[in-house]
Amino acid sequence: MERAACWTRRGHGGREFVHGDGFIAAAYLHRSSRAGDPQLHTHVLVANATRGPDGRWTRLYHPAIYDHAKTAGYIYEAGLRHELTRRLGVRWQEVTNGIAEIEGFDPDHLSAFSTRRAEILAATAPDASARARQVAALDTRRAKDRDLTMESIRERRRSRAEAIGFDREAIRRTFGRARETGAPRHGLRARDTALGPEPSDRATRMERERAHQAIRRTQRQLGIERVEHARAMEIEL
Repeated sequence: MERAACWTRRGHGGREFVHGDGFIAAAYLHRSSRAGDPQLHTHVLVANATRGPDGRWTRLYHPAIYDHAKTAGYIYEAGLRHELTRRLGVRWQEVTNGIAEIEGFDPDHLSAFSTRRAEILAATAPDASARARQVAALDTRRAKDRDLTMESIRERRRSRAEAIGFDREAIRRTFGRARETGAPRHGLRARDTALGPEPSDRATRMERERAHQAIRRTQRQLGIERVEHARAMEIEL
């Protein structure tokens, strides 16, 4: 992203595009979708500022970031698959649009834990475009349940798994393969795997606030608090 999408502008009216010297960013991990389904993903907060070749800090040309966000997401997913294979012995079905399901889960298992997808599909026609489904995703988006706890999320998932016959033995058959050894790579800490604890909604809000604090602290250290529109933008991977 820094090579391809880190740009700022110079000259009269911002006509000249120049490459920025990297992003100021902070990331935090989520393990659930808005509907409470298992969904490991990362939010990245990017400060709207970069240093140009002349040493001045100015705001990013943000359209370039959004133009490359999808490709960045594909790379993120590939890295995540690699780590899950290395650590847990996971194997994968065919990759489609950058995403692959774990081998060993049948369609009923996936549907039972994809309630958010079911809501979006129910709100669109069978031949709906990707854009139409994006609109449906926003239209059907519910407020987060602030009363959910780690234990209530786990109990909900256990009950749903039992209802479809997805027990511990089925999980062992899926994840019981040999895995590689060695220290975590690609910047993913051991606690960030699917085996880590499921944070409560309060914990994820705290993680987001800590990410914002890290961005603001870095901006102060670099003396760029006053860059015009230097707020953080958020990208989900």
